[in-house]
Amino acid sequence: MRLDELQPIIVAGLDYAVIPDYNNKLIQEKNRVGEHNQIQLTLEVCVDIPLLLQAQTLLHELFHAIGAVYMEGRLLDEVDVAALSQGFFQVLRDNPDLVEFLTNPTVEPANDYTEVLASTLGDLSTEEPCS
Repeated sequence: MRLDELQPIIVAGLDYAVIPDYNNKLIQEKNRVGEHNQIQLTLEVCVDIPLLLQAQTLLHELFHAIGAVYMEGRLLDEVDVAALSQGFFQVLRDNPDLVEFLTNPTVEPANDYTEVLASTLGDLSTEEPCS
């Protein structure tokens, strides 16, 4: 998947548009490869960098967006965002089962729990009713 194929990313009910920077504006004008804009609800990422760095940069900018919304205006500094986004990126990349569980948890059939309860508590149908 490419950056320009991403749908808006929802953060606290807000749709953040993912904007590929095809013209290197971020690098040339601001000496950076990504930018979060809380007013325009955009996450902009330079496309002239390797794909894995694009993904990591997008996650970095997404952490800025999450911080802006959920930390009630107490913005994380760049060191915090870099550490959290790089660490989270590594965990997601190295643990595909975790990503699958987080995004598509499988609900076990209800009768499995009934069987566990029955084996633990015994057959309740033979018990005398409580008075």
